[in-house]
Order: sequence, then C-alpha cells, then structure tokens
Amino acid sequence: MKVLFDPQIFSIQKYGGISRYFVRMAEEMQSMGENVAIEAGWHINYYLTESNSKLVKGHYFHKYPSHSIRAFRKLNSYKGSFRSFLSRPDIIHETYFSSEPIIKTNRPVIVTVYDMIQELYSDQFRPEELVTVQKKAALKRADHIISISHQTKKDLIRLFDIDSEKISVVHLAADKALKIDEEEVEGKKPFILYVGLRSGYKNFSNFLKAFASSERLKSELNIYAFGGGGFNLQEKELIQSLGLSSNQVLQGAGTDLDLARLYSQAQAFVYPSLYEGFGIPPLEAMTYGCPVVSSFTSSLPEVVGDAGLTFDPLNLEEMTSQLEKVVFDDDLRSILIKKGFQRVQQFSWKNTALQTLEIYKNVI
Repeated sequence: MKVLFDPQIFSIQKYGGISRYFVRMAEEMQSMGENVAIEAGWHINYYLTESNSKLVKGHYFHKYPSHSIRAFRKLNSYKGSFRSFLSRPDIIHETYFSSEPIIKTNRPVIVTVYDMIQELYSDQFRPEELVTVQKKAALKRADHIISISHQTKKDLIRLFDIDSEKISVVHLAADKALKIDEEEVEGKKPFILYVGLRSGYKNFSNFLKAFASSERLKSELNIYAFGGGGFNLQEKELIQSLGLSSNQVLQGAGTDLDLARLYSQAQAFVYPSLYEGFGIPPLEAMTYGCPVVSSFTSSLPEVVGDAGLTFDPLNLEEMTSQLEKVVFDDDLRSILIKKGFQRVQQFSWKNTALQTLEIYKNVI
C-alpha cells in the first residue's frame, strides 16, 4: 500500500505531539513493509531530522526566514501535489486542517482529529489561532476521520454533527524509555512534576492552590514545571500570594532526555487538566516509573485507567488529598509504579499503525 502524509504539521511544529504521532506511525508502517512517504517539503520539524531519510521527502530549516512561512507552505503544496501525481499513492493522510487540500489529488483522504479544545474553550485562544473553520472543511471532504480517543469522537459528533460511522478511534502511545545515566538523577530535593502549557483549561493555577494548601507538601517538596515557557507575571504573583517561593516552584525546558530524567526523579507526575484529546504525558510518566496523579475528565480515564490516582480537577481538597497519598505513602507508590508499567504496555505506536492501516484498507 502506498501511503502519503501531507506537509502541513511539519511546517508549523518544531516539536509537538501531533508531529511526533505522524512520524512514529509512519516509521512503524515502513518497518512493516508498507510504501510510506512523508511529503514534508521545506519544514522546521526536528523529529523528521532523526527519521529514516527514505521515509522523509523534504528539507529541514532551523527556522523559516522572516515573512516567508506562507510562501514556503504554498511551495510545499505545489511540490506535494506534483509528487502525488507522479507516485500515485493509494491514500493521503492530511496531518492538520486546511480549508483546501494541500495535496490536490483524487485519492481517498484521511484526517485525524486530536481534540475539540478550540471549540470548547475558544475564549482561551487568540482569533488568529482558531482553526475551527478549516477543521470543518477538512472533515467534510475527508473520506474517513480518525479520532485519538472515544471522548474526542463523542465531542466531534456532538459539536460538528458528524455521522459516527465516519469516525474510528485509534489511541496514541508514548515513546519507549530512553536510557538514563543513574549518576545524573541523584541529589535533588523531592518534587512533583508538571509538563506542558499551563494556562486556561490546563488548570495549573488550581494545582498550585491545592499544593499550597498542604503544609506538609509545602515544607517537603518542590514543584517543577517543564516546558510551557517561563512563568508570566500573573503566575509569579499567584505563587507569591500562596506563600511559595521562586526557589520552590521551578520552571525549565530541554530535550526529551532532560524530560526523561525528570520523570525518573519525580515523586509524582500531576496532570490537572480540565480537558485533553488524549494525554500522552501520563503514559510517558508511567514509562519511567513515575506515579501519576491525574484529573478524571475527558479522555484521561481512557489513558490512565486504574494505574494512577485521580481527582475532580475543580475540587482542590480532593486534589490535595490525592497528591499527599501518592507522595507520602511508599506502599501506594510501589503499587502505582507497577500498575503504570503494566498500563503503558497496552499502548504502542505499532498498535496505532496497525489499526490505522486497517482503516486505510477499509476506505480504499
């Protein structure tokens, strides 16, 4: 089977869950003997630079020259359409949402929906960030839609009135654990790890409040927020108002290996989000033996199962209680670590690829 992935996401994401999903899935399909190509064009995506050169059709830029993004996307469209005409793939998988197809073809088209966050929390995005119009257009012309969770499928049906028969659910996965030098993970004060963006529906502020309400958590642990940019003025003021110091609530960023070290060191990983289309970080935490404390909303029960402690993200007392349990009860920590290792085995990029290939075959 000839499969072609279009260039959209690779021209806008240097790092990120969506581009990683397509790269890992394409790599798995290629390893199974499928004829797969990522038509990346002129791109900025780091994951593609690590992938098989026979898989990726494109050229990497560290960043686009100023005011040239639109021009490169147009060139990518022309180039992708021409390659599609020459190679005649059996199916096109669009990697993001566009009002018009980036690769113009008469072949069947698949589109993946990652979440419905912009539709549910539109007030938390700048107008220029919203892609609902493009999403609706892409889904209307798609021959079939993949949803990354049952929750996202339900929201998609409810908000866009799409026939459930047109949508298949395929879960994502976490990458395999990286090898970590044990000498580099010793000697730091115990901390709770938070990963990713922090504003709005991510509910980071409620996590801070829940943490600060426990004198024992405040006295014995730090918070480390990985990624999401430095703390803004509002966050700094909240941290100070809660009686937490800047030396106690830390923020940093780095490579996948840096994050792996943090997962392996943390007393717990917390995921207080109000809504997620899937939620890979809890699986990543489990991969490194880090106990998970997560909200029990949207798709997260599909991911966490019984392998983590859960809470109502709007109930601060409940969040505090669950954090204290997982941090201070060694027996419970051991149980959750064991369950986490078992849980993460249920998700793999190979399974994601196999289920997606089956959808391709049915559509063709």
